Amino acid sequence: MPDDVECAFHPGKRATQVCDGTGSYICALCAVTVGEQTFSAEFLNSGGLKKLQKADAFQRTLPRPDITAWSCVLLALISSCTIIGPVLLAVVALIYYFKHVKLRRENPLYARVCSRATTVLLPILLGLGLLAGIAAVALVAIEGY
Repeated sequence: MPDDVECAFHPGKRATQVCDGTGSYICALCAVTVGEQTFSAEFLNSGGLKKLQKADAFQRTLPRPDITAWSCVLLALISSCTIIGPVLLAVVALIYYFKHVKLRRENPLYARVCSRATTVLLPILLGLGLLAGIAAVALVAIEGY
């Protein structure tokens, strides 16, 4: 790259690279590497990631359905003295459990973050929650409330 080339976005600043999205000269402040390519921050901010179909390149959060599933199972176990609560909570926990399993299968980062114990222990506790709900319904039916 020639020494006298200036950044397209910072006049007076020496350009160090070329944006792979627009072809404009950019300085070290503007250069952002995505994969093996370098783009200007301006290009990425103006929708360049969507054009590249790499919209998740800067995603810094993970959905955590396992936390919701755990919460529902624990609430179902704690509230087993009511009739319908544990059953409804167990159903919600089951939905979030399957979301957890799907994310674990599809997203390697999520698989590293979430332990395998969740995949194994959650269905066991879910079964206990359902049994507690069924027992509560049976007791109510026997007692005639």
